[in-house]
Amino acid sequence: MKCKYEFIEYHKSLPLNIFVYEKADEYLTWHKEIEILFVLKGKATLNIKDQTYHLYAKDILVINRNEIHQVTQVDSDTIILSLLLNPYFYEVYYDGFSDIYFERQSLLEDKTEDKYSYLRNKISNIMIHLLSLNKTYQINLLSESLELVAYLVENFRKDATGVNAITDDYLHQRFSRILEYLMKNYDKKITLSDLAKKEYISIYYLSRLFSEHMGIGFNKYLNMLRLDKSMYDLVNTNKSILEIAIDNGFSSAKAYRTVFKENYNMTPNDYRKQLFTTEESQEEKIKFTKGTTALLDILHNYQTNPIAANKNEPNTLEIEVDDINAKNKQWISFEKILYFDYVYDELNINWQTNLEKIHNEINFDYIRFSGIFNHGMYFYDDKEKVYNWFNVDNILDFFVNKKIKPFIKFSYNKKEFTIKSWHIMLENFIEHCIKRYGLSNVKEWKFEFAHEDRSYSKMIELYSKSLDYFQEKFDKLKYGIEFIPSSNFHEEYFLENFKNKHLHFISVEMTEEMYNKRKGFVKILFNSIKNLRLKTYFIKTESRNYFNDTCFKANKLIHDFLNEHHGIDAPVNFIDHLKTTKLFHGGLGLLTYNGLKKPVYHAYYLLDKLKGYVICNGSNYYVVKNENKIIILLYSNFEQVDDEPSTIDFYERNRTASNHDSLLIKLRMNLEQGKYKLKSYTLDKENGSVFDEWINMGKPKDFDNEEFNFIKSKEIMRLKSATVDVQDELLLKQLLPANGVKLIEVTKA
Repeated sequence: MKCKYEFIEYHKSLPLNIFVYEKADEYLTWHKEIEILFVLKGKATLNIKDQTYHLYAKDILVINRNEIHQVTQVDSDTIILSLLLNPYFYEVYYDGFSDIYFERQSLLEDKTEDKYSYLRNKISNIMIHLLSLNKTYQINLLSESLELVAYLVENFRKDATGVNAITDDYLHQRFSRILEYLMKNYDKKITLSDLAKKEYISIYYLSRLFSEHMGIGFNKYLNMLRLDKSMYDLVNTNKSILEIAIDNGFSSAKAYRTVFKENYNMTPNDYRKQLFTTEESQEEKIKFTKGTTALLDILHNYQTNPIAANKNEPNTLEIEVDDINAKNKQWISFEKILYFDYVYDELNINWQTNLEKIHNEINFDYIRFSGIFNHGMYFYDDKEKVYNWFNVDNILDFFVNKKIKPFIKFSYNKKEFTIKSWHIMLENFIEHCIKRYGLSNVKEWKFEFAHEDRSYSKMIELYSKSLDYFQEKFDKLKYGIEFIPSSNFHEEYFLENFKNKHLHFISVEMTEEMYNKRKGFVKILFNSIKNLRLKTYFIKTESRNYFNDTCFKANKLIHDFLNEHHGIDAPVNFIDHLKTTKLFHGGLGLLTYNGLKKPVYHAYYLLDKLKGYVICNGSNYYVVKNENKIIILLYSNFEQVDDEPSTIDFYERNRTASNHDSLLIKLRMNLEQGKYKLKSYTLDKENGSVFDEWINMGKPKDFDNEEFNFIKSKEIMRLKSATVDVQDELLLKQLLPANGVKLIEVTKA
């Protein structure tokens, strides 16, 4: 059991043990106590015999006594709280308590939020009392544990009849006896033969018993148990590796190192060094036990008494707007850029139809694409030294006719071209574009140089030579470069090479994982580019995830544009790739492959309307003024979302949010007397989310025309309009559902 922190409070008066597993890869264990797992942060997978449970932040699961189980971490920052209750202690208060079986499934499927909240409240109370270590903490612990046990019995008790466990009483007793013997004697020499003799059974039968009911061989279980127990000594003592090995039943330090490396991919010494060279020092570990780390922040989220609190009352945010003149004159707007990889897709009529449909609504400024020199897009007659740009012309003609400007990424591959031959081909292409569309049009386009080799020296060489070459040939055009930072990037070294170049913009591309790990460094990079007076574009590469189909992603898009990337434009993916027949597969596009608008499209549409001078803003709102119109955007604070719905299972279990998760926004605004028109747009799981409607339909795999037309009718946001009389102020009360977005336009009638 890879447990970084352990709190042991197992006295005659305190029938409970508490463990906190942080950054734990996996553990396999068995307890004679009842265990309650509470996922505080991250994700984990729990295996109990042939059942697998996917657990997410806030999930709680009960593991009955004598049930062998394995927990596997999914996230690197996973934190799991484990509470062990001694069933025999509670026999004093409830006859037969040790024989009760608690139903697990109802904890995951029951949608009654109060039932969850009460358990979270009680368990977090227990942990906080333990961390406080005040004079009455033991009394408080006992009181909270009794209330918790009573609640479990009343709400989750199930008769053990038919329970998928070791049902034969004699077999059950034998197996429990074997496991308890191993738990007490793991530090001694134990063989399968000795244990078989002790139980008067054959070695073969005992081995099969382990495999069938533990899902693991005897020796592996024993090694895992010993490894489990050794972790306390490794983390919390100064014992040598040999001492730890012998004290925990291993025959030698070498045997211990072998088992350790199989499970942790490092030696015990390396693990110990790594542990004490992380940001958490030994002093900080001590502080943890005193309750002064981030753990308390998580636990305090569950401190409101869920029974006493009025669950019908949402959280409230009050906004006062005294002055609508926007004195700071900060203008908010952004370039609207569509992005996709496969330029060949543009020749598809369906693709062009969908682009035209959304371009008519949003009026995009640019479309960024690559692959223009892939095979099939152009042809070259080597004998006559002539290029045929027919396919490329079809695409560019479409864009020019729709008044959307090309943002063309030129990717260099040294296996196909020398830099010189690549330059000649690009020169021919640009000359062709100027001749066909005119210099006045082409100078509004963007041309970006990119290198498929990610080494800094190769990128710098290509970009420097390309900028020099094309500055001399076409000095009126807008050039940019793509920069993909490495894990230890030095922006000063890279940018220093382009201070005096004919450069207009830099596109920074990185994975979401790197961005989340290095946000501070990324901000420094953006500031460095800004100091060069260059435009910055940010492309964050993300993986497919059902998160992308939901209102979660819509809120995240708004949050990123207005907070994370304020002043930096970010291209958005146009349409899901046609790589599967599934309507929803976590694609990154604004549209599904067959043209349905996803919630993220509506979020982008509403952002496009948020154009004007900023009056005021906060974590959930932006208010701007554009001529005689006031625009108010209300959105959920994405930072409050505990987890991403990476599976449909997770999303379905958590989408029925209580009113408690909603936000009541009261906005009071001083206005001149008169009549005003209010026009509002609402996006939430009931309005504008085709993904939620697809779930409501039963998640069909195939659609006939009637079904498709029905779900298409649900892609529209709710639109309301009203005229109100204003004396001296306008009071707006808007209930914002969890992950909902509202935009309100206020215009004098």
